[in-house]
Amino acid sequence: MTAKLAVTAGLAALVLAGCGDPYAHHKPQLQQPASAARPPRTPVASASAAVAARAFAKEWINWDWRSAATQQRHLAQLASGPLADQLRANANSARIDASLARDRPGSRGAIAAVDLTSHGPRSAGIVVTREHSYTDGHADLGGAHYRVYRVRLAAADRTWEVTTWAPQP
Repeated sequence: MTAKLAVTAGLAALVLAGCGDPYAHHKPQLQQPASAARPPRTPVASASAAVAARAFAKEWINWDWRSAATQQRHLAQLASGPLADQLRANANSARIDASLARDRPGSRGAIAAVDLTSHGPRSAGIVVTREHSYTDGHADLGGAHYRVYRVRLAAADRTWEVTTWAPQP
């Protein structure tokens, strides 16, 4: 009976060993947008309001789920006041947001236009972007779309900082 039990246990082990996921080593790699794995660039001081608005917009629209917290910290460095505080808080919550890891969102885009009016150390206007959203590395339905943002900037120590950034409906 012991030999029969050993043979049965051996056969059961062989059968169970073959019950693993046959595709586990062949899982397809999802295509990410070409620049999705690239972390956002380190922001630099801007000598003009238009350059600052463009730098902020470029950082705002180009991100992925892996770089979301870093992107928000970089945006906070380009901003001041309550906007900078909000972006830093977003960076802290993005680090622990499980939905980012689950859905793997991202965005890629380009700046279509910047129109600002400056009055001394203050500047205000709009930034128009063309953006494409991604989920889990796949482009969302609907394709790229234009977005309009209202922006306000203030000059501080020979550089410009974004004080308001508001998506428009």
